[in-house]
Amino acid sequence: MTRSASTGGIRSFRHLWGVLLAAVLFTGAIWIWLPAGLGTLALLVILAAGRYLLERRSRLKAQHEALEKQVQERTAALRESKERFELAVSGSNDGIWDWDLRNHRLFLSPKWKEQLGFRDEELPNEFASFENRLHPDDRPFVLKQVERYLQGKTGVYDIDFRLRHKDGAFRWIHARGEAIRDDKGIPYRMAGSHTDITERKQAEAQLTQQLSKINTILASIQAGVILVRKQDRVIVDANPAAADMIGVPRDVLIGKVCNDFICPAEAGRCPVFDLGQTLENTERMIKTPEGELIPVLKNVSLVELDGETFLLESFVDIRRQKQAETDLLETNRQLEEATARANRMALEAEMASIAKSEFLANMSHEIRTPMNAIVGFSYLLTDPDSSEESKAEYYNIIKSNGEVLMNLINDILDISMIESGQLKTRNKAANIGNIVRELLTHYNQTKDELEKKKLTITLDIEETDSSLTVKTDPVRLRQVLSNLLSNSLKFTNEGRISFGYRLSDSKEIIFFVRDTGCGIDPKNHRAIFERFNKFGNASDAKLYTGSGLGLAISHELVNLLGGKIWLDSFPGKGSTFYFTIPYIPEKVREVPDDHLDQNTFYERITNKTILVAEDVLSNFQLIQAFLSSAKVNILWAQNGVEAIDIFTKNRNIDIILMDVQMPIMDGLKALKRIRELDKKVPIIVNSAFYMPDEMEKSFTAGCSDYMTKPIKKEDLISKLSGFLS
Repeated sequence: MTRSASTGGIRSFRHLWGVLLAAVLFTGAIWIWLPAGLGTLALLVILAAGRYLLERRSRLKAQHEALEKQVQERTAALRESKERFELAVSGSNDGIWDWDLRNHRLFLSPKWKEQLGFRDEELPNEFASFENRLHPDDRPFVLKQVERYLQGKTGVYDIDFRLRHKDGAFRWIHARGEAIRDDKGIPYRMAGSHTDITERKQAEAQLTQQLSKINTILASIQAGVILVRKQDRVIVDANPAAADMIGVPRDVLIGKVCNDFICPAEAGRCPVFDLGQTLENTERMIKTPEGELIPVLKNVSLVELDGETFLLESFVDIRRQKQAETDLLETNRQLEEATARANRMALEAEMASIAKSEFLANMSHEIRTPMNAIVGFSYLLTDPDSSEESKAEYYNIIKSNGEVLMNLINDILDISMIESGQLKTRNKAANIGNIVRELLTHYNQTKDELEKKKLTITLDIEETDSSLTVKTDPVRLRQVLSNLLSNSLKFTNEGRISFGYRLSDSKEIIFFVRDTGCGIDPKNHRAIFERFNKFGNASDAKLYTGSGLGLAISHELVNLLGGKIWLDSFPGKGSTFYFTIPYIPEKVREVPDDHLDQNTFYERITNKTILVAEDVLSNFQLIQAFLSSAKVNILWAQNGVEAIDIFTKNRNIDIILMDVQMPIMDGLKALKRIRELDKKVPIIVNSAFYMPDEMEKSFTAGCSDYMTKPIKKEDLISKLSGFLS
């Protein structure tokens, strides 16, 4: 542009000289024709104009030369600046971009494209080359940041994002840029650079991962770890275990002087910083905000970080170990005591083993003795040579020995339930006066059967307490009194047995059984309540029968009833046994006595239908024999299924006697099915199971009453009369 302007100026000067020459020639012609004065004046004017033109030409030439030189200098400077820019761009690792916002043109430097794996000609210089290679997750953010910067909502364009490489992978880019704006603040040009920071990002990720691992390890280890700065002894970092152990949040712990919590007794004389010592597995103390001192095992190392010296301390709570040491000493002491106690127990166990062996031998004797009588006299009952009088005597002997055998079996079952924890009491209203009067009658009859004519049995109760009614288990109360009375009757041949009770205060009743028998040595007072023990009079030649379980069972029963039992006895002076039960008054509604004699009972159950569910023939025949004198219709089912079938076909059945253990279907399942058909028909469970929970299961299933085998005729009549009369 400058060179063409200079050429045009030269042409103008040539034209000017032509015009001037023509003017001189024209003036000469005029001068010839004009008067002399005027001609001379015209010539002077023309010469002045020529001189001006010559001077103007000289100045223009000088200006032209200066302008030419300036153009050459600027061209050289521009060439040098361009070369310097191209050298900077090519020598830098950054990619350069220049965006003409008005004309929508974008320049992308070769290095910009090289960062993404392209040659210069492979990627067009357009905005789509940038936008389309943005990572999908980054694109909305990047475009939004560009928009906010151009709108002036943010003063800096400096962001990180990912661009897709030619190989498909994404490279991390750090972008910086700046816009040029017009007087109104509207941007018309924006330029900047891209720096590939992929390796830095990968290194940061690896570092973050390593730091995460370290933090995870520090957070998971049980030892407390803290970092203490030497300069001011301030805790600059701590793991969660250290904060938990000291009892303060981690952010509160950081920034505190270490001796506020760690080794408080060594403030100002740190073994490592001040005394130059080393600490390896050394016992120290940490202090909680509440002032509690916790023993720890501590290790300390000096570390250099960023030119500063720190203490890296780790410590483990050893309270458990300390407690274990104390416990070990206590355990050793207890072990010594236990050893001595074990020696005593071994001796007692040996004695118990001997007692148990003696008990088993005694059980064999006690069982076989009544069984011998029962079996032997049973055969004699069928002997045709036996007289009716003899048979009556044989019957009484069989009955008496059967009761002895039954009591023995009950004792064995009771002691088994005690050992298994299944023995329970069932408290209800009990008239104590009636119980002791019944026992008085029974044991006077027993005394007469034993032909102890020199012995009297009396009842000793206050007249005001003769009808005392309390809440307790009457069956177990009767059992304890029976055991004590049986022992007194066994060991007393003459003299007196008296028993009764006193209301000592408003909280308990004291029962007693006093006899004038052989008595018991005081050294055996404690052992007499233990199992399998029997103590008689050593000078007595008579061998007393019994299992040695009665008093042990009584002791457990009294405990279950909420009382205690003890004795007062001395050889040759007799014995008095005492026991207590809680006094819990109970009001009882008077019930009229509906007891029927046997003949009246038979009359009232005439033509009644009784279903007997029993799988054992002899048990069914026994019930038939008991009711043989009554004109009743007895139906027999040998299992639960038959019982249901018979009841379904005979809805006029008046009462059901149900065994529990039967084939095909047991009695409880049959009971439940019958209850679905009829809610009112009386069902009496008749079972050989002795455990209390069996009775509970039966009542839960819906039975009306419960009987335990072996059955007594009077018990069966009593149960039936309660439902059929």
